[in-house]
Amino acid sequence: LWQWSIGETVPRVDAAWRQIMGFDPDETVTLDTWYRAVNPDDAVPLRQALREHLARPIAQLDFDYRVRRGDGTTIWVNSRGAVDR
Repeated sequence: LWQWSIGETVPRVDAAWRQIMGFDPDETVTLDTWYRAVNPDDAVPLRQALREHLARPIAQLDFDYRVRRGDGTTIWVNSRGAVDR
């Protein structure tokens, strides 16, 4: 699981998320770290979906995309969540 407070650059992530993504337990994960891991073909649509959701947080964000793990392998992940207002 991960949680991002808008305006902060360091999201809170749990151990399972770090393991799935291939990050070291002590590695600082920033939004830039996460964005760099996203497959370039998925980065623009993902950012667009996030911008649209932040502008109109009516429904839950639900997006499948590829990321490059710390070991270089590529996996599909799903980000699902909503703005808590």
